[in-house]
Amino acid sequence: MDENRAPETYYVYVTNTGMVLDGRPFHVISSCRLDIYTFPFDFQNCTYTFNSYKHSRDDVQLFFLLPAEQIFKNSLEAITTKGEWELIDMRTDKPLQFYLDGGWDNLIVYIVLRRRATLYVVNLVIPSSFLLSLDLFSFLLPPQSVDRASFKMTLILGYTVFLLLMNDLLPVTGNNLPLINVFFSLCMALMVASLLETILITNVLYGSRDLPPLPKWLRILVMKYLARLACMKKPCDRHLEVSCLGNMLRCEEGQSGPTYDSIQEVIDKKSFRPSVNLSTPTITNISFTLYAILGVNEKAQILTTFLWLRLYWFHEFLIWDPEVCDGITKISLPVKDLWTPDIIVYEFVDDDVSQACPYVYVNHTGHIRYDRMLRLVSACNLQIFSFPFDIQNCSFTFGSYMHTIRDVRVSPALSFNEMTENSKSYLQASGEWELVVILGDADILKFGIDEWDIITFWVVIKRRPILYVVNLIIPSSFLMIIDILSFYLPPHSVDRSSFKMTLILGYTVFLLIMNDLLPSTANGTPLIGIYFSVCLALMTISLLETVLITCVLHHNSMKYREVPHWVQVLVMRFIARLICYSFPEDPLAKLEEKQETNPWVVQPSESTSSQQTSTNASGTMTLDVPELRQISQDLKEMSTYLSILRKEDHLQNQWCHVGYILDFLLFRVYLLIITGYALVIICMWCIWMNQ
Repeated sequence: MDENRAPETYYVYVTNTGMVLDGRPFHVISSCRLDIYTFPFDFQNCTYTFNSYKHSRDDVQLFFLLPAEQIFKNSLEAITTKGEWELIDMRTDKPLQFYLDGGWDNLIVYIVLRRRATLYVVNLVIPSSFLLSLDLFSFLLPPQSVDRASFKMTLILGYTVFLLLMNDLLPVTGNNLPLINVFFSLCMALMVASLLETILITNVLYGSRDLPPLPKWLRILVMKYLARLACMKKPCDRHLEVSCLGNMLRCEEGQSGPTYDSIQEVIDKKSFRPSVNLSTPTITNISFTLYAILGVNEKAQILTTFLWLRLYWFHEFLIWDPEVCDGITKISLPVKDLWTPDIIVYEFVDDDVSQACPYVYVNHTGHIRYDRMLRLVSACNLQIFSFPFDIQNCSFTFGSYMHTIRDVRVSPALSFNEMTENSKSYLQASGEWELVVILGDADILKFGIDEWDIITFWVVIKRRPILYVVNLIIPSSFLMIIDILSFYLPPHSVDRSSFKMTLILGYTVFLLIMNDLLPSTANGTPLIGIYFSVCLALMTISLLETVLITCVLHHNSMKYREVPHWVQVLVMRFIARLICYSFPEDPLAKLEEKQETNPWVVQPSESTSSQQTSTNASGTMTLDVPELRQISQDLKEMSTYLSILRKEDHLQNQWCHVGYILDFLLFRVYLLIITGYALVIICMWCIWMNQ
């Protein structure tokens, strides 16, 4: 589908039997029919078809060099990074294709890939489940005293913002719709249906005064049959519930340096390795200076750097005597006219777009120095668990791509300490990453019966975390502190649940806005991502605790139920002592005690009442008897009504004490969990910072 942008190789191996071996890297951009219905748990089966474009089977026949099992095994060993996709299987086939009067050999390779789903589960499925759980628990909010519709509308708004910001993680295709999109759509539909139900219930509750009397059939259907179906008890009164040739160069008198003819003789032989004896390998010395770290892509597992690369090798045909050549010891020649070793970095994953240097320096001893700038995009197995205090160890493996150890040998030109110091002198004020050390080791790469000489440099870099501490950790800590302090809001007179829901919405928007600062990879989740998820989960638990306490305070207390005996013993006796909860004094009981001990307060007795009755019966106060009886009856009704109010107030106070005790207990448990969690996270980050 696109041009091959991999580095070109200019050499092939020819055996004495006439067998030609051409090995080259290939950057393939191909079309593949992707089935994303089961995203992010999908498997993809892509095909590579190799054939001759012009020559038919009568001219060119194709065969697999290795069986499919060996190709699959070699591919697994060559894949050093663990990105989003995992290679599962490789199969081969060799069908014969006929077209007009000829046939063509086809070699087909089937590649089976599997997506690593951790990134999408953590960033899509789990947060969506949290929000849906909040919508479910919102039914515990009492609709009569809490604006449940505003709560649900805020929740739908937060879910909509979440879907809009997470839309880049979802695949886009016109073939079919991923199942996860259906999941999100259903979640949104359920939330909207929940909101409509709340609106209906709110309308019924607040508009009940202006409605006609409840029809008998509706009363029987709802309050009898639907109530039994929902296992509800009869209400008390009022309320409801919710990512090989040569000689020395010639010189002539009067001319500085070697003659052009002698140099041209060497240039004409540039296709041959510059060794008089082809059994002697050419030794290439390699060194580099790390000039800049351009970027780290955690999701693609790619490190982009800018190197000053220097290569040295010995050219046996470019030798002259400086005393004969007017003292010239060094000349520059075009690099394209000389043989150069095909040194590459094995970890490269993209083409080099840096400016090429067209010349090399040649010393009179035959030693060539080739300096070039290299923008290296390499694969690196990044470990981001300790982000933003992470230390990355990336490898640069230099070696010849085509020439084996019998032809080209490689070795470091400088010591590793010198390379480290040279690189640090240019990286002292280099952005986000800091160079720690450059290490290296020489090794031999074996593949089949051939061996390649390689040298591996390990570049150890450390991230400067100040940006992430200021923009991520500190604001998140502030929001968690606000959530802790919100427990001091009185749950009985302040809508604490709306405050906490707004706080969760603000925390969610903060995470979505700061999402570009967080690394994304399917290989694992950084600890800071777990930290944010746990913080969000703790806020959700805090909100659920508030919903529970609100349910106790506004629901049970308004039904004027008796507090169960086991609740009184467990909560008001043992838990209250455990948290050192003190019950406030009842002013009404204190007033009654004063009245009973006051000698000037006279209580009416039955004898006085009977005496008045008898007196009235004697005929002296005959006209006052009905008025006194009415007053006595009114006083009895007032006394009964006050007794009922006092009993209801007593029951309501008991439920309030139960709610306050549970609120204090859950607050202390919540504070203990957050303190332990914060200490563990801080200790781990301090250890990583001191490494």
